[in-house]
Amino acid sequence: MKPMKDKPPLFTVFTPTYNRAATLHRPYESLRRQTLKDFEWLVIDDGSTDNTRELVEGWQQEADFPIRYVWQENASKAAAWNRALELAQGEFFVCLDSDDECVPEALEKFREIWESIPGEKRGRFSGVTAFCLDENGAPYGPDLPQSPLDCSHSELAYRLKFFRDSWQCYRTEVIRQFPFELIPGYRNYLPEGTVINRVAAAYIQRHVNQRLRIYHTENSSGGEHLSSGIAARASLKHAPGYRVSHLSLMKYQMRWFPYAPKQFYKVAANYIRFSWMQGIPMRAQLAELGSMRARALWLAALPAGAALRMNDWRIRRRERSAGENGQRPRVLYISYDGLMEPLGQSQVLPYLRGLADDFAITVMSFEKRRDWRDLERRRQVRLQLDSAGLEWIPLRYHKRPSVPATAFDVAHGVMRGLWSAVRSNLRIVHVRGYVPGVIGLALKKLTGVRLIFDMRGFWPDEKVDAGTWRQGSAVYRAAKWFEKTLLLRADVVVSLTRAGVDEMRKFPCLHGHKVRFEVIPTCTDLELFRPGAHPNGHRQSGFTLGYVGSVGTFYLFDEVLECFKELLNERPDGRLLVVNRGAHELIQSRIRALGVPPESVELRAAEYREAPGFIAQVDAGAFFIKPTFSKKSSAPTRLGEFLACGVPCLVNAGVGDMDAIVSSERVGVVMRKFSPEARRGAVRELLALCAEEGTSARCVDAARRHFSLQHGVAAYRKIYRGILVGKAGEPAASGPSVPEARLEYERQYSHR
Repeated sequence: MKPMKDKPPLFTVFTPTYNRAATLHRPYESLRRQTLKDFEWLVIDDGSTDNTRELVEGWQQEADFPIRYVWQENASKAAAWNRALELAQGEFFVCLDSDDECVPEALEKFREIWESIPGEKRGRFSGVTAFCLDENGAPYGPDLPQSPLDCSHSELAYRLKFFRDSWQCYRTEVIRQFPFELIPGYRNYLPEGTVINRVAAAYIQRHVNQRLRIYHTENSSGGEHLSSGIAARASLKHAPGYRVSHLSLMKYQMRWFPYAPKQFYKVAANYIRFSWMQGIPMRAQLAELGSMRARALWLAALPAGAALRMNDWRIRRRERSAGENGQRPRVLYISYDGLMEPLGQSQVLPYLRGLADDFAITVMSFEKRRDWRDLERRRQVRLQLDSAGLEWIPLRYHKRPSVPATAFDVAHGVMRGLWSAVRSNLRIVHVRGYVPGVIGLALKKLTGVRLIFDMRGFWPDEKVDAGTWRQGSAVYRAAKWFEKTLLLRADVVVSLTRAGVDEMRKFPCLHGHKVRFEVIPTCTDLELFRPGAHPNGHRQSGFTLGYVGSVGTFYLFDEVLECFKELLNERPDGRLLVVNRGAHELIQSRIRALGVPPESVELRAAEYREAPGFIAQVDAGAFFIKPTFSKKSSAPTRLGEFLACGVPCLVNAGVGDMDAIVSSERVGVVMRKFSPEARRGAVRELLALCAEEGTSARCVDAARRHFSLQHGVAAYRKIYRGILVGKAGEPAASGPSVPEARLEYERQYSHR
């Protein structure tokens, strides 16, 4: 690869890609042929699972221009665009899609067109616009009425009635002001018009009759181009994107309404339609429109919007009666954790979004009263589910009295599950944990569906280890009976760790039985947790140790404080950053009790999506979990989150596969025992590791290989497809997995 120059390049050519290895040679070869070489090629890989990485790395070795390759967890083209804006070094920013190409003189012509604008007028321009050829070299659409033409994109479209695919070259300093406004929880199609409309409201472009982009019109796999004809199911999936696209027109382009009233009326009707599709009330719609002209148009378009929405309902009912979602097998996913809880947001929804394209999934969750009362959060969750094409059966969670309340929840879940099975051709029940497992057993017995037991840990033994239940009590024996039954009757058992599977091999109840196992660890959102993702996160002077999450029960916070005291002996300027939501009084009392200088500790509260910003401030993370029997089947989420941000960790042994991963990957330090000597040695080893070049990169690479959400989704997809044809899903192609599809258990001694 040609090294980067000391002087920034004139152009950043950005290519977003997702599983486009078959077509990515087009932009590469056309960039090799450019007559102007003052550019960099920035490839943002949005989570490809094909050989895109290997392809680009090979080109980096042979190209005579700099190529930067950045991989991110699949998050959408819009997220890739925003990432490129952060990283672009060129004065001008050009997006060249991964299935298109450009003529050899494209960049040179862009420079000439820009230099033709008088210097004193350039501040009004966001850049220049050229047009396209098709793959056969023919002009794609008519010519402009005059060239050059200085106007906004909106004026060109609505006043001059010129609607054609074009190719923009933006000033980087301008386009950085208008990133995509990403929608939390939504990762599907977000039209580029949401950016173009905002740019057009503030700047003009110089448009010229030059054909510089070669637009391939064939329907490529994994493409970003969507048909303008919107089926009801596609509309539901992409509703948030279409809604903000129509909203941006009504907010920023109403000055052109007199030139295209019919088009703007359709825009308003669809804005109402997609807003209702997401459960946004009329008052909220009016409030975000702003101008009186837009509100008047909204009022006039209400009947048309209502008619469109009613048509959506009719189409969906017709689809249901005809077998609903085509050939997609129906799956009922049951979680005793609510989707409105942080755990549901981080460990349930991301997986299901990834599976929704291949399976028609209904989610049954048990929501807590305080969460359900939060109407705005409830609306956000529905938006997330609707955008992914997921159905939701929210049930009320009951806590007291413990056993009767849980029995009631189980009975309620069985009834609703039976109703779901009766009204649709239910094929798979996927249960997350033991209580949903009881519901799944009943549904398997009554309907014959396939059952996936996602055990998430040894729950009865966890209750004993926490002191909640007494070993040998009636409730413990009942839970263990259900555990045995689930292990024997489930079509597939999913464990978080290899260590958990090793322990289950010792269970006497499984002697002589074959059980199908998969190992899928707790995965991390690598788009949210990544190095440099959060500009507000910055490491301060001195060495900062970080602790993120809960304290108490299984979490040995006192040991973290003891290690921090050892750190202060080595680095007197050290500080401890503690991020925790609900136990600040307990934390402060332990700090005082152990004699930790309070001025060296910073205590903060944060929501789930804010955590990466705090992790970005630390040099290393530390957390210890009580190494009990039940924790052999646990996979702490914070390990993947720290590593994904490039932060090494100080951890203890005896918890799932954590010590094996940390040791083998050299991404942290493992304490084998808690003693002053062990703490002192571990802290010194951690300081040395943090000072070692390449540690952060190793952490990120380990997170991608062990905790990638995409790998987890791929593993679940294989399981689903495998049991539908009567065999266990194959282990994931990468990431931790059990080598055998079937494990025979022959040991007869007790596991306790």
